[in-house]
Amino acid sequence: MIFSSDPIVDAMRHDMEIEREQEKLPVCDACGQTIDDDRFWRINGETLCDDCAHDMYTIHMDDWMDEQEDEGWDCQ
Repeated sequence: MIFSSDPIVDAMRHDMEIEREQEKLPVCDACGQTIDDDRFWRINGETLCDDCAHDMYTIHMDDWMDEQEDEGWDCQ
């Protein structure tokens, strides 16, 4: 980055460069947040951050067992 004699102009230029770089980052299709982590999820063509992927695709065993019992399976 080129520095000038005006630190305010330099700070504004730096902020604009950061914003331009952030615009290139993926965006979570579920929550709309920019993903700036080291990884993200792409499931069935959908881009998801870790939190949304976890919320959408994690199944707790108790919930799964309840579903199986509701469908007539004996899970004991």
